[in-house]
Amino acid sequence: MEILWRVGVRIRPASREEAERLISLSAQEQGCSLCYDPAGSYYACEEKKEVAGIVCLKKLTFYLGEIKHLYVSPKYRRRGIAIALVKRVIEDTQLPVYMATVLVNNKASLEIFRKAGFKEMGPFKSPITGRELYLMLKV
Repeated sequence: MEILWRVGVRIRPASREEAERLISLSAQEQGCSLCYDPAGSYYACEEKKEVAGIVCLKKLTFYLGEIKHLYVSPKYRRRGIAIALVKRVIEDTQLPVYMATVLVNNKASLEIFRKAGFKEMGPFKSPITGRELYLMLKV
């Protein structure tokens, strides 16, 4: 299912190729390794036939979903695309609890999740990358 978010912009299911391409760009920007999650449902925001952003929702249990791989291409940032993607996956799945992890220094992503109703549960160090992250929850 796709929805028209504003004139010329739509949010729709993403293909694996689209998701992998944007995940790769995100990993390059962050200087880390990120992988496509075949267990996740990916959404793309398309503007003028170009994929501007992506997000993944992975259902962990019947009550808990993880939002991951949120990424918007630099030329499309600050247009509300990221918040629209987050709100869309929440609207589509209607789970009681959502979680996300955000780099402590990623102020833009922290603000996006706050606007979507998430609360910071505190910082922790990733055992995989050693980077400082915030656990964000929406209940």
